[in-house]
Amino acid sequence: MRILIAATVLTCLLSACKRPDTEAFSTSTEAEALMQVAFPGWKKDALVVTQVTQPDTDASGVKQDLPLWVQVTPAKVATLSADRVLLIVAGTPSDAQGASQAGHSTPGNLGAYWFERREGRWYLAGSQSSFAWSGFFGDPGELTLTSLGNGQQALGVVNGSCWQGMCGRWLSLYALGAQRVDALLGSEEALMIESDASGATLGCPDLVAAKPGSQHRLSLEDYSTNYGCYSVSGTWQIQPGSSQPGDLVISFTGKQTSAQVVPIQAPAAPASAPASAPLEEGEAQPSEEYLVQVQAVQARLIYRFKDGLYRHASGDNPAPGF
Repeated sequence: MRILIAATVLTCLLSACKRPDTEAFSTSTEAEALMQVAFPGWKKDALVVTQVTQPDTDASGVKQDLPLWVQVTPAKVATLSADRVLLIVAGTPSDAQGASQAGHSTPGNLGAYWFERREGRWYLAGSQSSFAWSGFFGDPGELTLTSLGNGQQALGVVNGSCWQGMCGRWLSLYALGAQRVDALLGSEEALMIESDASGATLGCPDLVAAKPGSQHRLSLEDYSTNYGCYSVSGTWQIQPGSSQPGDLVISFTGKQTSAQVVPIQAPAAPASAPASAPLEEGEAQPSEEYLVQVQAVQARLIYRFKDGLYRHASGDNPAPGF
């Protein structure tokens, strides 16, 4: 018996006897290679769907998580340490077969999948299939990896759209942790960093192209005080930090207008000028118009990290909301 046991042990040692390694892994941290581990069977340019949850509130006001299918695609890979990377994926709402269910107001999903390196191989170590819903038409937006300082990283997400000639863009910010992704803007969720109404009224495109300080007369039909006229955009950055994340700074530039109703200033017509077109029956000759002044916009908005979130520190956001 002892001879048989010894022979078995020797055979195992010579053949590297061990349990077969069936755990999926990647030898690369390229996004496509990691996707094949996180989503077995995933291939480039092929529809792959997974089920996630989306926060919702029912008719009685009770919060709940709705299960939804999304088409998944790789978005970003963040290196968290020498032996840990994070794959961020984007998901477009779909049915179980992968047919898109996205409309104008439909946000896209963002998910996170962590990998750790063991003996030169990258293994799936955790997941957060849905850490945010943002954007339009099922697209979460433009994703940017940025340093928070002190070895910490964040994901900036910018998205926007237009409605009836008015356009906006918003910034969301997320901390990339070793095991979780968390929102950094708290209850505000997203900051407006661009606002443009140049397509809302007939006279606005020329106004936002005009020199700051100039004045213009427009008919009551070509300008609207309800919509206003403005074009304001901001650029954001995280300033270098040391012991804690640095300030979030958004620098705005652009133009906006102010207007008042004034009596029409009729131009002096030369004697040879053609007669004005006759008014329709019952139509009154306009007696008022807008006097519009173009103003330059230059502002700085600062958010400071405190108690795990970025909170307003100074400045006002000059991008008009809608």
